[in-house]
Amino acid sequence: NPKQINGSQAFELYDTYGFPLELTQEIAEDHGIAVDTNGFEDEMKKQRERAKAASVSIDLTLQGSVDKAISNLSATKFLGFERLSSECCVLAIFQNSQVVENASTGDNIKIILDQTPFFGEAGGQVGDIGTLVGKETSISIKTVTRQQNIFIHDAIVNSGSINVQDSVKAQV
Repeated sequence: NPKQINGSQAFELYDTYGFPLELTQEIAEDHGIAVDTNGFEDEMKKQRERAKAASVSIDLTLQGSVDKAISNLSATKFLGFERLSSECCVLAIFQNSQVVENASTGDNIKIILDQTPFFGEAGGQVGDIGTLVGKETSISIKTVTRQQNIFIHDAIVNSGSINVQDSVKAQV
């Protein structure tokens, strides 16, 4: 019979099966077995570092795709001081770190328009929210950010589909 549950075993119970460390300790104690909590904490720290590294990697991949794609685009014409809605043309769509030609119902996307009435997040001010409506689509804008002079609309496609070069009505 083992005298101790090692840290990686306790962590596997927690990480894979959702078994809290405290419960593992309680059950082990009832059977006269110790739990290596220092080893558990080491495994937890390694997991956090792996998760953080994966997160940075994903962000950098998306940022690389965005940087590359927007380097070929003209500045977005900002119309927000004059109006809250306008006809716009879709210049680019990003989905899952990739430049795509179209997106459809349920897709989370980043979309770049030739012009926009949406204010981009800057100087502590939150980006505008609103809708894009096209002949065959309805899209909710969750926020807008600016990179250089390009406005990037973070959105979800509510219905239909959207293609690069489509015309849409933007409404703040």
